[in-house]
Amino acid sequence: FRFLKDPMFVNALFLKTPKRVQALGYVILLAVMIASLLELRIRNALKEQRLTITAGPRKNLTEPTARVLLNLLNEVQVVYLEKDGQMNRILPSNTDPEILKLLRLSGYDETIYTKNPYRSKLL
Repeated sequence: FRFLKDPMFVNALFLKTPKRVQALGYVILLAVMIASLLELRIRNALKEQRLTITAGPRKNLTEPTARVLLNLLNEVQVVYLEKDGQMNRILPSNTDPEILKLLRLSGYDETIYTKNPYRSKLL
């Protein structure tokens, strides 16, 4: 994973104790595993449905990397609207259809950004 060697990531780190370095290592390991799982799920779905993901102009990918997928998902914008004293989250109507397709291929839909899974449990 190239991003681990990126100076923007590595130079900004300072940890005082070996335990904190070890803890950061575990967090990074979990993040890499989740990114790999996302990549695997989407690649399998693309192969199964014989689809491609468009990443940039004229780039149709059948086997996108985790970095490409996370860069695409990083573009998602969520709008917060307050109505009757309650905060609501929505995706704008101009959300890129490729991102919505990517969410469906990964096994989710836009509610992952708009619904609070804990709200219904609290009420």
